[in-house]
Amino acid sequence: MLITPLTELDAVNEILYSIGEDGILSLEEVSNNVDASTARKLLEGISRETQQEGWDFNTFASATFTPDANTGKIRWDDSLLRVGSMYRNRGGYFFDVSNDTDVFTEAITVSNGVRLIPFEEMPDVFRKYVTIRASLAFAARYLGDGEIESVLQAELQKAYADVMTYELDTQKPNIFNNTSVTEVMTR
Repeated sequence: MLITPLTELDAVNEILYSIGEDGILSLEEVSNNVDASTARKLLEGISRETQQEGWDFNTFASATFTPDANTGKIRWDDSLLRVGSMYRNRGGYFFDVSNDTDVFTEAITVSNGVRLIPFEEMPDVFRKYVTIRASLAFAARYLGDGEIESVLQAELQKAYADVMTYELDTQKPNIFNNTSVTEVMTR
């Protein structure tokens, strides 16, 4: 069973340990170690992929962005994984789809956004889940040992259950907050 990694270094080492490799002492060693470099890239990619779904810890209701006084453009925030349907990232700047422009005269507010959170700032259950997913991907791609993969798959199922429990505990979902249910109730 993997221990919940506290840092990105812990996670990279857990991925390496899962296939029987030695860990590294610092992230600076990643450039000198092919396995560690691959493990770190998988960790980053799977963290991003997992966070794109939008969870309680990385979603926001709204955020305001101000245009540059000279150009009228608003630089895209690279930590944004998803925003409401009105804006897109075009060439590193916000682009208003409705008005077909990237020049703004006033601040804009984006809604229903999802932000990429650094690994160390994710809740424990998500760090563990992402690490196990990365370990499984690493083992499947580079080792091909069915026994290790089945152990990691079992750990992944448990970690996913923990993630869902966390979401239920933090969101406190309510059937009456569902717009479809509310519409039926008002008939």
